[in-house]
Amino acid sequence: MSGLSQLKSAFTVLLLLCTVVANTQVKCKIEHYSTEDGLSHDAVTSILKSSDGFMWFGTWDGNCRFDGHNFFTYKSHPGDSSWLVSNRIDRMVEDQSGYW
Repeated sequence: MSGLSQLKSAFTVLLLLCTVVANTQVKCKIEHYSTEDGLSHDAVTSILKSSDGFMWFGTWDGNCRFDGHNFFTYKSHPGDSSWLVSNRIDRMVEDQSGYW
């Protein structure tokens, strides 16, 4: 194989690698939210996207549901019958039935 042929082959491989790397980069939009936007606390401990499409944020001051525009916060209240025993949410999971 001649030097020119080897150079063409090396250039072709390099070009293919650059194309593969360029096509694998993730394109996404990143938004930043804070208490000024309605989040109950800036310390977010867990994030979950539920099967119904809502984003849920567990914080040190409640569980926040986000519909893409607004936050709605769920908090525990003394004497209520909810399963929230405190406002600090450390972890969230959703089961196969859609309960979290």
